[in-house]
Amino acid sequence: MLLASKNSAEAHLNRVLEATEGVVFMGTPHCGSKWAEWGMVFTSVTKVVKNTNSAIVDVLRPESEVLARIQNEFQTMVVLVRTI
Repeated sequence: MLLASKNSAEAHLNRVLEATEGVVFMGTPHCGSKWAEWGMVFTSVTKVVKNTNSAIVDVLRPESEVLARIQNEFQTMVVLVRTI
């Protein structure tokens, strides 16, 4: 959300970043998780009964390019915020 706020052209969304004083991460898999494979198995089994979106779980794999991009963008943003 902080990245979306920073990159938004809408003033009310920019205020989210401006109003943020700190961030606490509690068990967030920033670099992916080996447990994502179990999530893929679960979505495959569940897909028989209900339509599931395995792409969401696939992003949580350790080799995920999406997570790597988000991590890099966030670290760049943190460095910029610290210098202000």
